[in-house]
Amino acid sequence: MIDMSTYQNTGKMSTEEYINTGDEKVKEANQKYEKEKSSAPKIALDEGNMTYEDYEENQMYQKFTIDPDTLVNQLDKEAIKSFREEKYFVSRIPGTFGENVQYLVIPGDQVFHSVDSKYYTAFLEKDKKPLMYDKGLKLPIKLERRPFASELYEKHYNLSEREQKATDRSQNKAGKTVENTARKKPVKSPKPPLKAR
Repeated sequence: MIDMSTYQNTGKMSTEEYINTGDEKVKEANQKYEKEKSSAPKIALDEGNMTYEDYEENQMYQKFTIDPDTLVNQLDKEAIKSFREEKYFVSRIPGTFGENVQYLVIPGDQVFHSVDSKYYTAFLEKDKKPLMYDKGLKLPIKLERRPFASELYEKHYNLSEREQKATDRSQNKAGKTVENTARKKPVKSPKPPLKAR
């Protein structure tokens, strides 16, 4: 157990200092994690000024995990050829299909692929609106219609595809329930008694 002043000082500590206040099991687990984390080098798709670790540590960037099998490899190679030549990475936004399909276009130096991982990791500034395209990849979506990177993450990337479908189904059910409830005949409430004079 710790006293109140020690507890209040934990907010001022760095991550390393805080972890060192834990017991030996916590310290060992953290060392093992750090070792595993650094063992898989992250390779940028294009040369840039910032490393994977720089983006990871920067609170201004939102981290996106992109599955190449469903979001990248199935794209029309001819349609994205010009983006690749300009050193941009293109992926489909999860949960968008058919006529409503949307694509996320990210500078190549903000996208990483680890040697042993099957996913891409991209970093976008949370308070900026990323470059997005509609079906056909011809014209970008207008800036006022694009969400901020943090909103895009919450809506499309925070949930797995299965969870996203389950959420959509439950939201649709809830909407129908509200509609059905609204259609029921309203119940008359009794009139309040009149005051005697």
